[in-house]
Amino acid sequence: MRDDQGTRFLESLREQVREIQDSLRRALRQLRPPMLDSHGLRRALDSGPLREMLDDAGVSFEAGFGGPADTLGDDARTAVYRICQAAVREAVRLETVRNFGLQLHVGDPGPEGRAVDLRIDLEFSPYAQHLPSLQPLSAIRDRVLAEHGRYIVEPLVHGQRHVVHFLAED
Repeated sequence: MRDDQGTRFLESLREQVREIQDSLRRALRQLRPPMLDSHGLRRALDSGPLREMLDDAGVSFEAGFGGPADTLGDDARTAVYRICQAAVREAVRLETVRNFGLQLHVGDPGPEGRAVDLRIDLEFSPYAQHLPSLQPLSAIRDRVLAEHGRYIVEPLVHGQRHVVHFLAED
């Protein structure tokens, strides 16, 4: 009799956990930028609100894409978009950035997923008196950590490069 009560209790807990997980998935889906679903990742990055923010701040934008970026799953597409969003916010905030370069490459499916490689170059004005320090951005670091990826920041002659790599599940 006691085992039956324990089993029912565990089943009840499992069901509650499933309901909480479903609720979280729905909430996360609502937080995903709608343009990702309506236009795809490539177009959202190339000509969406992030591009408009850069244009409004007087920062030129160059983008390059390789591989099937729009075939990534929802979580990976959202992660890439949010990483780019954090970099755009930083570029606009710094006021010394004159060029924002974005390179996204998505590999073919492999046994562990698709390789996602993202390179974001922030090129500073040659007339800038003080250049920002070379530091990882916490918003990017947190997203990459959630994807179990790698994130490094490299110096450029007059700027910085943010390099992200992670494997996206199919």
